[in-house]
Amino acid sequence: MINPKYINLSFKDKVQIITLNRPDKYNALNTAMLYELKKVITHADESPDINCIVLNGAGKAFCSGADIKEFADVKEDSSAVEERANLSKEIHLLMRQIKKPIIASVHNYVFAGGCGIALACDLVVAADNAKFSYPEVKRGFVPALVTSNLIRIAGPRNAFDLLITGRKVDAKEALSMNLVNHVVPAENLEYETMKLAKQIADQSQTALTMTKELFYQVSELEFEKAMNLGRQVNVRMRKTDDFHKGVEAFVNKN
Repeated sequence: MINPKYINLSFKDKVQIITLNRPDKYNALNTAMLYELKKVITHADESPDINCIVLNGAGKAFCSGADIKEFADVKEDSSAVEERANLSKEIHLLMRQIKKPIIASVHNYVFAGGCGIALACDLVVAADNAKFSYPEVKRGFVPALVTSNLIRIAGPRNAFDLLITGRKVDAKEALSMNLVNHVVPAENLEYETMKLAKQIADQSQTALTMTKELFYQVSELEFEKAMNLGRQVNVRMRKTDDFHKGVEAFVNKN
């Protein structure tokens, strides 16, 4: 039984909803919360009852980034610094490696490590009041662990702009930079996110798993190698029970 302190869990229509729950700190990421996040994402991915994951934040913001007070407390502890860096890296890798699609549902502050966590998700639904920023350079930090994802998602020019200036962008500009997939009225954020999550969760779990795995593999391959991998997955997919059921249902419907 998972009973996290800094995260709330709920479940609906084959969707696991993971809520960052330090609202008094704008859901700032401390080490304990990150360990909990890693654990609950892993558990959701392993559950046969879950087809999709939603990550959101309680209170007035999605996530303001790392808990800077904790950084101050451990600045002389090199092992704690290493632990935190490793944990952050593991979560970013985990969100890409899990089988289940994961949607970030974000509002108001989506800053620093919080922005990194959102962009590590497969899809992002943003409220129209969302503000995105990587302000690390303004604090004397290097936005090291968020850079790889940001370049891949926003492109080098947009990524460098955001990282080197630390400026804020609103939801509309974030959409133009490919940081988010959808912008919706703030009052409709939960409804629109769950509508998308249910649309995904209603699909074949096998098809979802193979599609996500293939997507991230081919994105890193040369074109010919990507096509060869696609051919292999096409053949493997046609041997699955879900494929045969889908074909039968389509034929019988028509």
